[in-house]
Amino acid sequence: MYIRVINDIFDISHRIKDIDDGYFVLYNTAARIFEVHNSKQKDTFCISCQYLDARVLNKLHKTKTVNLNKILGEIEENNQKIAKKSYRNSMDAAKEKFDEIMQYLDSGKNYDPKYT
Repeated sequence: MYIRVINDIFDISHRIKDIDDGYFVLYNTAARIFEVHNSKQKDTFCISCQYLDARVLNKLHKTKTVNLNKILGEIEENNQKIAKKSYRNSMDAAKEKFDEIMQYLDSGKNYDPKYT
């Protein structure tokens, strides 16, 4: 069951209208969380939160569509960092195996590949 939040202690339900006049707040009684929705969107759900406080306003400001390019840039930058780290880890593991093989070959043991 959903209850529309019209008044709250920090006046978040009104202050979100300054960000976008389509925003409204519902309380989900089953999940015991607040949900922010936007009536201008086909799928109205935007975010959920435990409490209605300044963090909600900050999140809504950060995720405004005017910030879309900035957000996508941050995601791309983060993905590149993850890819570089993964590559470095793979190269480190390969070097470790290579060093192990070279150490074995340099140890003077006779190695006959037909017995492997």
